[in-house]
Amino acid sequence: EVSILYDQAAPVIDITGVSEGRLLNTDVFPAFTVFDVNPDTASVRAFLDGQAFVSGTKVSQEGAHTLAVSASDAEGHASSATVRFTLDKTGPQIAISGISEGAVFQNAVSAQVQVTDLHPGASAFFLTNLTLGTTDSYQTGQSITRSGSYVLSGTAADLAGNVSSAAVSFRLEVGPIAPLNLTVD
Repeated sequence: EVSILYDQAAPVIDITGVSEGRLLNTDVFPAFTVFDVNPDTASVRAFLDGQAFVSGTKVSQEGAHTLAVSASDAEGHASSATVRFTLDKTGPQIAISGISEGAVFQNAVSAQVQVTDLHPGASAFFLTNLTLGTTDSYQTGQSITRSGSYVLSGTAADLAGNVSSAAVSFRLEVGPIAPLNLTVD
């Protein structure tokens, strides 16, 4: 009895654990499998960022990555697969200036809020007047003129799902405004 293997197809490469264009906030373990009726296992090559890569190895370095896998079968049919992904495990940096923790101001103030991130997403900031028990959204540079104890707080998220928060407590003690054109008899 004679068996004849007719193989016209190139190997199929399946990459799991990461997907094309994905932005991730945790370590990953990319794996690959090569399927073929008559594989040439010695031809399988995998590279992560140009360095030899073993299937299932942990990738933890932040930044953009490229995983490229190639394989051939015994008949010389070749195929390749490439997946690009990015690891971002760092939350946004929130900087609040113009006010400082525990400070007491005698005049109106305005805080500048800056969010810095490689993949910025949504952010929201709120000004709570503890004296009045009110909370309002806060836009950077907005003037704060009413006396009271305040907390400027907010959160920022990036597109990878990392979230950061910041808060600054301060007090504003603005004296009454002197009347204009006041005459005393």
